[in-house]
Amino acid sequence: MTIYNLFDERGRVVGNIRGDLGPHCPDCMGVADYLCDYPVGDDLTCDRPMCERCLKCVAPNIHYCASHAKQWENFRRNGGVAQQLKNVVPFPATPFFFFLRQGIEGRAYVSTRH
Repeated sequence: MTIYNLFDERGRVVGNIRGDLGPHCPDCMGVADYLCDYPVGDDLTCDRPMCERCLKCVAPNIHYCASHAKQWENFRRNGGVAQQLKNVVPFPATPFFFFLRQGIEGRAYVSTRH
């Protein structure tokens, strides 16, 4: 039977629980409810199991393990995010009136009222 650690609010182990509750957190042997979301290429993520105590939340619903959180912080601190955002090309905005005019001229809209 699998054993998981239980922690108090200060992070001290206060007991154990037995059962099959899923994967262990490799850092503290607690119940791992999360997977690391750090991209590793080809639309894959790290997927290291983590408990709520050991994960690093970098954005809403995006969690990194400790080693990938360090890599992310170094990347962000050294200007990597700003550099990547310079490469983003905005999608050209098309005025609403263009679609309205195209619909009227192309007779795309059919009126059911006579």
